[in-house]
Amino acid sequence: MRREERHHLKGNPLAVSLANVGEFLYNPGRAIVVAVVLFLVVAIGGGGYFFLKGRRDSRIGELIAEAMFIMEAEVANPPGQEETGGGENSSGDVSELEQPQNSFPSEDSKLEMGLLKLLAVADEYPSASQGISARFMAASTLVKLDRLEEASAQYLRVIEIDKDQIYGRMAKFGLAETNLMLGDYESAITLLKAESTAVGSPIPLDAVLMQLGRVYQLAGKDSEALSSFSRIGHEFPLSLYISDAQGAMESLTRRSASDISSDE
Repeated sequence: MRREERHHLKGNPLAVSLANVGEFLYNPGRAIVVAVVLFLVVAIGGGGYFFLKGRRDSRIGELIAEAMFIMEAEVANPPGQEETGGGENSSGDVSELEQPQNSFPSEDSKLEMGLLKLLAVADEYPSASQGISARFMAASTLVKLDRLEEASAQYLRVIEIDKDQIYGRMAKFGLAETNLMLGDYESAITLLKAESTAVGSPIPLDAVLMQLGRVYQLAGKDSEALSSFSRIGHEFPLSLYISDAQGAMESLTRRSASDISSDE
């Protein structure tokens, strides 16, 4: 699948909604607040367990805050690089150009550094909720870097640890999208079909059906795609995906009519 198609997939409504859910759950400040609360409990009650847990949560919060600081950093060229047009200063010495503080020369360099921080948290605290969320974000970052096989491995690790909890569920969608980018439509369909029948999933069913329909469409399974899109209209008349589903159905219907006409 071409790189531009991958970027289109990354921008689909489901991916955006999952990212928003992840950002809501993944709140470094919350970990720090928890640590402060636990410290107060210790001060009042003298519980050693809570003291140790508070110190651990505080440590995780600090590590995640470092990672998020990097991920949100500015991408900027060294001063003077734009003027010279070639990354050299007036003396022609590239090495003397200094990167602006708290910035990175490229988006990829920023993501690579943030990825290292996220994986450090995930590997040091693999079973903690913050460690699981850090691994999920690391997998998403690997997708942005087009390191899809590595992203799949991290998503699978999240699924293994978190199973049917929120990050495990979201990781299944992330894995399905990664499989789609790799051209493995059948694996993506299997994951999404299973999620469409899951009981108690925190992921909205209309979002599942929309993504499943898109995968069917890309796989050339038009009848299955139509069925998935039509369910959104019938079962979720107020869905945010209604217009997208209707547009996809119209496109599939026109294509089907064109195929029949050409055969005649």
